[in-house]
Amino acid sequence: MIDLKEICDRFGLEIAYREDQTWEAVFDTLAYRSTRYLSSSIDYQLAYHRGLGGEWLDYSSILLSDGKPVGLWPITVFEKDGTFNLTSQGAPILAPLFTNSCAVKTQKRINNACWQVVGHIATQLGLSDIVSAPAFDGRHDLTFWHLALAASEAQCTVQQQLYVNLGLATDEIRSRFRKSYRQLVNKGERLWRIEIIDHAAQENVWEEFKALHRHVAGRVTRSSESWNLQLAAINRRHAFLISLRDSAGTMVGGGYFTYSADEGSYGVGAYDRSLFDMPLGHVVQARAIEKLKGLGCKWYHIGRKFLPTDEPSPTPKEVTISDFKAGFATHRFPTFLLKKNIHEQN
Repeated sequence: MIDLKEICDRFGLEIAYREDQTWEAVFDTLAYRSTRYLSSSIDYQLAYHRGLGGEWLDYSSILLSDGKPVGLWPITVFEKDGTFNLTSQGAPILAPLFTNSCAVKTQKRINNACWQVVGHIATQLGLSDIVSAPAFDGRHDLTFWHLALAASEAQCTVQQQLYVNLGLATDEIRSRFRKSYRQLVNKGERLWRIEIIDHAAQENVWEEFKALHRHVAGRVTRSSESWNLQLAAINRRHAFLISLRDSAGTMVGGGYFTYSADEGSYGVGAYDRSLFDMPLGHVVQARAIEKLKGLGCKWYHIGRKFLPTDEPSPTPKEVTISDFKAGFATHRFPTFLLKKNIHEQN
């Protein structure tokens, strides 16, 4: 479809395509190891979207300088019924993340080159615009990627993301929970048997979680491959499952979480709707925070906080779920959504 290496050569950008072993070796040296850049996360997102239809081509690249790896850049081309899109596994285009040893000058040069590559690919695919949202990188200033897009007069809107600072003491984190949640967590911890599957996951437990998810959703929502990849991530110690069981041993709720050395992320949850008035998700979130803190992670990304004023307008369900998540957050950080009309590129 496109020859990414040829395009990158044109703009002085040296890359190598993603291969799990090499990718993970570079990932381990990043200045901030975002879960969205995990090879297992990329594989899952691709499988999830492929299950929904269309052709998804992964061009995720290892960025090189003088032949040495200095960063990672997840990027994907999507095509369905003759319509194309350029994303990072279905989400807005992510910025490159760089290794600890990569010089600032090199980061700026590569960011600018990647942006030129994005514009060229978008033009080649006939796109009218491109959208990017740099991932949280542990810092609180604008990234070089953001500055490069801002210099090209990209439009900027702001979204809220919910985080827990895992550097705080556990008691301090719990004291920042929404007041009503603290009692619910305590009640739920007495009520349910809590089980954490964080390696060599038993397939029978995973099948129970899948069945619960299917029952709650009322249908099969995604491919078997995507579920298998999540199970594989647990076995590779990139993820864990927290489940809740009642006194009869029946699974009544559970949550799946991915993690790296720096960050944890909430993936998917399923809870018995007949127990809606009971503390289920509260317990899973509280225990996940303890688990991620014990693993040495710095931040826990709970998810996006949807607001009624967001555009496009979120669904009432999205607003309700994000309000629940907000009750656990210690911080809200902005994500800058950058949209560029491709005809204005370069």
